Amino acid sequence: MLTVPAVRRALDALATPEQKANAEASFKGVLPFLGVKGPELDACFKAHAGQLAAMTPADRFAFALAALDQEPAELRHVGILTLSRDVKRLPAGWLQALRPLL
Repeated sequence: MLTVPAVRRALDALATPEQKANAEASFKGVLPFLGVKGPELDACFKAHAGQLAAMTPADRFAFALAALDQEPAELRHVGILTLSRDVKRLPAGWLQALRPLL
């Protein structure tokens, strides 16, 4: 099963110090970044699509919450992308589960 630490390792391999500095400068240091460009992040997410598809909707939702609860913006983006896959199948009370993370 796909885990947030596994995705973090994949993103760490794509990160560059230059992109990290640029992204953090754009957000004025408010949000930490790993340093992965958008297209590379999307490709990494797509590379894990098969593992996500094999998960139950409840497991995907738990994975998305775990990703959203991480500091680097790229992992939060993975959480958002995961939620968007199941936008029509989110569990009852999903907004309350997200509230502490927002």
